[in-house]
Amino acid sequence: MIANIGIMDSQVLDKKIDLIQWLSTLEDSVVIDKLLKFRQKESRDWWDSVSAEEKLSIEKGIQDADNGKLEPHSTARRLYEKWLEEMENILPKLPKSPMDAFQKPPKIRL
Repeated sequence: MIANIGIMDSQVLDKKIDLIQWLSTLEDSVVIDKLLKFRQKESRDWWDSVSAEEKLSIEKGIQDADNGKLEPHSTARRLYEKWLEEMENILPKLPKSPMDAFQKPPKIRL
């Protein structure tokens, strides 16, 4: 299942790169204005797309932090180290800057 996520992300990344390349050559101000209006209309608060279970978990985490129940980053890293390594190996490397998107698409290791 994790491999499918990497493939899906790669397909989305390819589409994004195509859009970036198209936008970089676009000179029609009417189309650009329509795209900006669409983006503004489609923008929504990430909180609205989170499940009720995730909201409860986030709220509990905030409450724990407010009460001083915190663990250092090193502890969290140690607990999730194996999972983090798997994710780094599976997911494609994202471009560091928009100009990097014009380079060859990333390879996915399966």
